[in-house]
Amino acid sequence: MANKDELLDLLYDRVLAEVETPKADPGRWREQMRDLVPHIYEVLSAHADIARVAMANIPSGPNALRITEAELAIMISGGVPPRIASWMIDRLNLYIAADVHEGAMYAARQRASGKDAGEFISDFFGRFGDYYRTLPEDRFPMMTAHVDDLLEGGGRVRFEFGLDLLLGGLARYGAPGDR
Repeated sequence: MANKDELLDLLYDRVLAEVETPKADPGRWREQMRDLVPHIYEVLSAHADIARVAMANIPSGPNALRITEAELAIMISGGVPPRIASWMIDRLNLYIAADVHEGAMYAARQRASGKDAGEFISDFFGRFGDYYRTLPEDRFPMMTAHVDDLLEGGGRVRFEFGLDLLLGGLARYGAPGDR
């Protein structure tokens, strides 16, 4: 092993071994991507801090390659052009890693606070809600009117919302009958 970065790359790839990939099914490509991406998210979330290894890096271990191959096969079988599928893998990996990394940062704050997760989240976001409600309505009419909407939905709900947006955009490039 040459250095710490190489060790982290090896650990990251070892974690990715937990990701199960389906065989591409052209008629189900969107559903397969909708299942696979949250599965990757769950695996990385179980090893929270490891997600940062994927950022500013191109994972190239055997498990990362296996997952990339499966993602390409799924999207291309569904009619997504290879370049678009390739770019989407990059965007999805960044999206997953950033979301998992942010979750790890919140978890570290929660542990440092000494509070349980529910109490920490309630207090943390409650303070923002209280603050937003005190903003001058004449300067921030949308924020003050929609405080609850701004703060609603936990990490997994918001992750899946973003994923649906990404995959909905990707569907524009799929087979004509599957849009």
